[in-house]
Amino acid sequence: MPDPSTCLDRLVKISTQEGSALFIPIETHPDAGIPSQLISLDSQNDSDTKCNLQTDSNPDPTYAGCCPWAPFRSLADFEYTEIAIRSGMAKQTVDSQLRLMHTSWTKRSKITLSGYSDMINTLSSAQGICVRFQNGSLIRTYRGKSYTFEFCFRDPWEWVVSLVTYPTLAGSICWYPVCKYLHSGTHVQRLFDEPQTAEMWWNIQDTIKKTNQYPHCFLPLLVWLDKGNVTRKVKLHPMIAQASFLPNIIRNTSGNSSGVLLGYLPSVSQIVGFHDPANEAEKAEQCIFKLEVYHGILEVVFESLQKPAKIGECINCADKITRVLFPGIPYAALDGEEAWAYACIRAANANFPCPRCLVPHHELDLITGAFPLRTTASMESVFWRARAAPTATEKSNILKSVGLHDVANFFWSLPHSDPYKAISYDTLHKDDLGKFGKHIYPVLVRVIEEAGLTGKLNQNMNQVPSWSNLKHFRQITTLEYVDGKDMLHILKCIIPCIVQLLPRNSSLLRCIHSLAQIWMMIDLNCISEDHLSRLKGYIARYQRFCQLVSQEYDKLFVFPKQHDVSHIISDIREKGVTHNYSTRPGESFQQGARQAYERTNKKNVDPQMTRIDGYQEVVARIRLEVDESDRISKTDSDLNPPLIDPSSAQPDKDYSNTVGDKTLKQHLSNTSKHWTLGADVRRRWISCLDLQTTVPTTLGFKDIGERLHKFLKAFVSPNLASNADIELRQYHFLTLRYVSCVDWTLQADLLRSNPSFNGKPRYDCALLNTDSKKFEFV
Repeated sequence: MPDPSTCLDRLVKISTQEGSALFIPIETHPDAGIPSQLISLDSQNDSDTKCNLQTDSNPDPTYAGCCPWAPFRSLADFEYTEIAIRSGMAKQTVDSQLRLMHTSWTKRSKITLSGYSDMINTLSSAQGICVRFQNGSLIRTYRGKSYTFEFCFRDPWEWVVSLVTYPTLAGSICWYPVCKYLHSGTHVQRLFDEPQTAEMWWNIQDTIKKTNQYPHCFLPLLVWLDKGNVTRKVKLHPMIAQASFLPNIIRNTSGNSSGVLLGYLPSVSQIVGFHDPANEAEKAEQCIFKLEVYHGILEVVFESLQKPAKIGECINCADKITRVLFPGIPYAALDGEEAWAYACIRAANANFPCPRCLVPHHELDLITGAFPLRTTASMESVFWRARAAPTATEKSNILKSVGLHDVANFFWSLPHSDPYKAISYDTLHKDDLGKFGKHIYPVLVRVIEEAGLTGKLNQNMNQVPSWSNLKHFRQITTLEYVDGKDMLHILKCIIPCIVQLLPRNSSLLRCIHSLAQIWMMIDLNCISEDHLSRLKGYIARYQRFCQLVSQEYDKLFVFPKQHDVSHIISDIREKGVTHNYSTRPGESFQQGARQAYERTNKKNVDPQMTRIDGYQEVVARIRLEVDESDRISKTDSDLNPPLIDPSSAQPDKDYSNTVGDKTLKQHLSNTSKHWTLGADVRRRWISCLDLQTTVPTTLGFKDIGERLHKFLKAFVSPNLASNADIELRQYHFLTLRYVSCVDWTLQADLLRSNPSFNGKPRYDCALLNTDSKKFEFV
């Protein structure tokens, strides 16, 4: 990694000359040959720059598609197909609608599709634009009998190549890692956000040796695997890959390029016919066989990455630059059970249950401690030493000494894909559904119930003010089913609701508060060295209060999800913020999998569900083409507006009768405004006096004229006459846009003032930083 004290000297001099005290220097990896970039944060008119701190050295490619909806015969055909595929319309519904569109519904329909078969045939002919599924199989022997596991999968390397050669994405791909810093006067500190700003990518790029004149680039991938229910009785095990070299706004949103379904892992228990094991020996035997199949299938799926990961592959990329690309899987988004399988280690009750380090089981609650890290080299060495042991007992003892199973991990053979480093901290399963949802929250509910304060807690939670994207609960102590998102919303609101219900200096309250502080810090989109220092202190406090809770409430914190907190800071340094390796985007895929399953005949569903996903990928890809074509067409029309004969132009009719109407119209036409009014009540007052006579008993409007004149003269119009009449209008909605002090991106608050919003009063509040020193509550 570069030394900040040396690589920033030149940038600091430039910034000083320009008079900037607050700026972000970005140092790109030396292999890129790109000069360092400096982004000033002092200017009030550089919001566009603040919103995009990603270095982009590649110009947007020229789009050349006359019919971006091809092979569909018309745009209308594609748009109808898009709706049908995304909504999962049945064959009978499509046939009925298309028949009526060509008969009684309309006589001028632009849709030329004749029926469901025509639509599917057109979709099938377009599947060449996306990576197709192929058939794979694996044969393994269990108790002397061979079993064949068949599955459908996409070639991950073919998918990566399709991304780097796709013109629309050319300007969005990050080819090299960067170091990002925040310089504020005399203080310089590192910033972490996207994966390319962290240390792991940089360190891997350092190991790549150039063998020719072409640029050599490491392309990191993230893999997500999780077994989930599609019905109460049926589980599926999807494999999803994400391109970590694409920005978060692309890879963590729906649509093409956000991620790809590689396939579904077949159910070993169902194919072999496993039943509940009769003893521990049989249980271990089944577990080892499942892991052998698990890693055997992963080896088949990711086989295409082996050669380019080792020696690279020359690709002519979409930006017309030829590069040697080296793929790898340095990141994995997994829950606890999946992480144990991914790392081939023993589960929660093992002597060494952590898939990332060798913490003893009895020290899982010591989250500020440091323990030896697992590495591919160290674990592989133990594995082969165990295989060479003369007796089964000695072999078992060697493996148990580090918590390994007797299964070779596929990822040992894939370069730049250390499985132990790849496993990452996941806030959904570790915090929301983990420490808080399954451990601390039940203790809180028990304490509240024993004190007879359940009704008071529910009353307090019901009085939490409304806010955008904040879920409310009326009876939180009797919730039958809550998911991770529900527990997160409860954690956001719970502290002010219990502070007067628990004893003074309650260890349980402080424990929850410390956990909320940790969550608040690791949920940031941009994290600095100062943030990490504060986070380290929060973790130490959390451990201390957990120990007090154990003493006072007989709650033990010796479990793996508690220990995982010790890896948060290193994850952020090595991989960026937690959003980069969250399981939330993957979990949202499960909902689509359930819908796809319902469209199958419930028999041999793997080829049916992968075929449905293939259709969805085609639709998403064509939608990107259509949108890009529209964007370029609009740009061309803006640059070359049509010529209008001045003699034929008609003056705009002005229906405004007041100066207020004209002023408001001018504001609404201003695209750079930071606020927008909405929910017009259509209520007007010609002056403040008129308003006071209308609502004479409302204390908030007392002396409104004098106070409003004073405010407007101070902040809006210093030349406003003291006796000027001010026309007033009533709105119930206000959007405030601002530049975030956390990551310097544009954000917006949605504020409402409504006596009846969704059936109840809603009056939002906000903290205004009026002079950068004092906050005003409004």
